[in-house]
Amino acid sequence: MTIHPTDHLDTDGQEVRRYLDAVEQAVSGLPAHRRKETVGDVAERIAVALAGRPGRITQILAELGAPEQIGAAAVDAYRADVQVPWWSSPRLIVWGLAAGSAVSLLSRLTADDEIPEIFALPVFYLTFCGCVALCLSPWWSRSRRCLALAWLLVPNLFLALAMGATDSLAVQITLSVVSVAVRAGALWWMWSCRTAPEPDRHRFPRWAGVLSWIAVAAVAAGETVLWAVTL
Repeated sequence: MTIHPTDHLDTDGQEVRRYLDAVEQAVSGLPAHRRKETVGDVAERIAVALAGRPGRITQILAELGAPEQIGAAAVDAYRADVQVPWWSSPRLIVWGLAAGSAVSLLSRLTADDEIPEIFALPVFYLTFCGCVALCLSPWWSRSRRCLALAWLLVPNLFLALAMGATDSLAVQITLSVVSVAVRAGALWWMWSCRTAPEPDRHRFPRWAGVLSWIAVAAVAAGETVLWAVTL
């Protein structure tokens, strides 16, 4: 049986392809351009090494390290480039908004008239802070943030108007359940369509950030005062 040189080259190419596929899988959590950059850099290093040491693909790949190690290093480097504040975490935002919806529903289902007033402030803080964090979070594009806010807030507006127009407890409960279901769907959609933040993505100037937080604090303080007076 005759072994042709091209057979060896084909085997090397298949091994390199499998290695690069494994690297791409290891960095699947990064944005598309960053994945392409990482895989391209590894492919270039392999090509340079093979040019100097043809036929030593196994040794070259061993020197580069396991694809999982390369992927972990790339993810760590990416996170070092992107400074993401803790309050912009998708998990924190989604769970905060979900908690606000759950508390709001429970307060509406109670027969005691004082219960909704007691829970009004926690519901406000959970919903308001969650929406503000959503607006400033780099985990969603601008269009998706606007769409999520619309699905979170508009149903509540119609719910408040509808509940004020009827005295039927059954209708009020039905409207509350429908509103919470819509918000749950919006929250699920938010979680499923989140994307890894990119460096300098939607970053505000420092003065704009300071003014935004001053406005948020003023609104929160005013709502707290109104809640205390109502009680």
